[in-house]
Formats: sequence, C-alpha cells, structure tokens
Amino acid sequence: MRVAGIDCGAKFVKALILDNGNVLAKGVVLSGFDQKAAAQGALDEALKEAGISQKDVSHITATGTGKEEAVFAQSTFTEVGANARAINRIYPSVRTIIDVGAEAGRAIRINEQGKVSSTLPSTINARLELERSRRRWRGHWSSKSKTWVPCRSSPKNPCL
Repeated sequence: MRVAGIDCGAKFVKALILDNGNVLAKGVVLSGFDQKAAAQGALDEALKEAGISQKDVSHITATGTGKEEAVFAQSTFTEVGANARAINRIYPSVRTIIDVGAEAGRAIRINEQGKVSSTLPSTINARLELERSRRRWRGHWSSKSKTWVPCRSSPKNPCL
C-alpha cells in the first residue's frame, strides 16, 4: 500500500511517499507565498521520483503550520503528534524530542508508546514574539533592569 505524508512548514514543504512502510520517494520545495502550490509541488516532485501518479497513492496525510493548504490530503495531523509518532517508530528509546522549525520550536516528551506526555515552547518562539512586540510597541526589553523600556526616538537615535 502506497501512502504519502506532507509537512507544510513555514520555510519548506516536504513530501514523503511510503510503499508498505518503506521510503519510495521524497520531494522538497520552498513554501513561498502560495502554500497550496508548494504542497502540490512537493508531492509532484515525490511522485515524479517514484514514477507514479497521485491516483496510485491510497492515502495522503498533511501536517505542519500550513497543513490545511494541502487540500488534496484526506487527513491532517498535529505537528507535535507527527513528531512523536515518527520518532517513536524510528528511535523507540528516545523520550525527548527537540523540534526546531523556521518559525517555531518546541521540546516534546513522549512515553514508551510514543504518546506525548508534555510539550514546552522554545525560547526561540518567546524571543521572536518579544521582537515582534518590540517593533509594534516601539521599545525594547532591558536585560539589565528586566523591564520594558519605551523608545525615546530622536533623529540621532531612531527607534526601530
């Protein structure tokens, strides 16, 4: 049985085709501004490598931040669940997963069955959100005083 998985990430879309559990082909394309086209492009690349058509694939599952853009997928799966299931299958003794993506990252703890026991968003996410807020509210976080410092913009010292 041939199945496919699509990971629609913020930077790349990856496709993987399995034939009875063995990797048959893969495709990777930049996400760009049109994730629907990127998802189809990654799948098309994998299908071309496998020498098959989309109708030869019995089921397609999508995951990732843009999983809803893979409109051809019959099902979707959360990023955390996909990481847990894949790592447990490939490395059954692993209990901690560090997922670093283009926009988000997280630490995931799993049990012996591959079920998620806890997750922790990364400080990368917190740092990105702080930077976005800083730009929005025109100020910066002072690590010295551990407080938010409003911007005092002047021609010599413009606030970004």
